[in-house]
Amino acid sequence: MKISKILGLFILAFSLLWVISACSASEAAKEEVDKKQSASSEMVEINLQNIEYRLPSEYDNVSDEELILKVDLIISNNYEDSIDIDSSDFSLYQGDTKVVEGNPAEYNEELRYTQLGEGKKIEGSLYYVVEKGQTYELVYDPILTLEEQDPITIDIDGSDEKLLQTAEKLQNPAKALAAYVDVLLYDVDHPNFESLTGENIEQILADFDDGFIQGFAMASSVEEIDKEAVLTFLTSMKATLKEKVKPSIITTSMGDGTAIVEVSAKPIKLPSVQPIIDGEIKEYITANPDLTEKELQEFIFRVLADEISNAKQSTEDVVVEIQMVQKGEDQWQLDANDYRTEELSLPFINY
Repeated sequence: MKISKILGLFILAFSLLWVISACSASEAAKEEVDKKQSASSEMVEINLQNIEYRLPSEYDNVSDEELILKVDLIISNNYEDSIDIDSSDFSLYQGDTKVVEGNPAEYNEELRYTQLGEGKKIEGSLYYVVEKGQTYELVYDPILTLEEQDPITIDIDGSDEKLLQTAEKLQNPAKALAAYVDVLLYDVDHPNFESLTGENIEQILADFDDGFIQGFAMASSVEEIDKEAVLTFLTSMKATLKEKVKPSIITTSMGDGTAIVEVSAKPIKLPSVQPIIDGEIKEYITANPDLTEKELQEFIFRVLADEISNAKQSTEDVVVEIQMVQKGEDQWQLDANDYRTEELSLPFINY
């Protein structure tokens, strides 16, 4: 079996195992700020139902220190006639600075223009680009109004403990993916793996190893794969990745029970050791002309296991985006149904 074929099998195996190890999504749960805030005038009453930090959408122009503040509110019409309600009637101030509006992840939740009848209510959400932990002031000052009225203001404490917890949870998908990497790729005993992912660690490790073996078996012309040889190579690969590849893993967007996590790292380059492996294989074949295909396969895996630690590392980062799905309130798993799951190997191994 040629080394190029072995590397091809390795690519297939490495892609398959992520899908085999991944699980499906479940409904998301919200962390709500307990304290309800409200203010009113003769015309309207405004009740803040929930306040939370969110990750910016891909359309938001924000700095690294900024997040989206999402404000869920109910507006009640106390007036004797219909009134116009729109998100443009509201402004948010951080100190003395009026902040810009953010783009909602779910457009159906955004407060939209409506004519609100007498005694009626409307629910909606406002989104603003803010710096985490600051003091904010929400101001209602309608542009179109039948009667002149003073603005309504509501103070929001951005350093509230429960509100800050919503910011901390934004990186839970990244923490879960990092736990997968620790357990499956680095062979590290991650104490929080099950609490972060909801996965059974023993089962997923068994599935991972089986998936790695299946990847080779599916594409190999050999009737039987030497599982022990494959797992020896896998063990050597994990040790090399743990030593050399230091990924950056961050959540970049989140919404509707899914999250996108960016993985960036300098992968090891398997082709850098191919000439050495080719040379050893040629010498072995020359010295053993009566080799069977299975014996050659076993030798190649042993050589791969010995030489992978000598593989050079790329000087450039490879960046991929991986979709995670939410399970329960605080747990995140790899999305088995998303094509990008197969790309998770790319920041770690260059073929």
